[in-house]
Amino acid sequence: MAWSVISAASKILVAQKNHDDQIIHLAGVMSNVFAFIENAKALKRIEAHMKILTLLIQQVTECGFHH
Repeated sequence: MAWSVISAASKILVAQKNHDDQIIHLAGVMSNVFAFIENAKALKRIEAHMKILTLLIQQVTECGFHH
């Protein structure tokens, strides 16, 4: 019985660490994307690119509300 509880707790902690690592990786990728966008000022002058940038920012904002 005690082993089952310890084993279950261990699995929960490992799963949480994996989830946390994925969130940290995602935040790094998002940081890189926004740094690229900031440095690529020419993208902002093309209307189609502005639509994509707007959708990207909306998606990031929505994801932020769910975590």
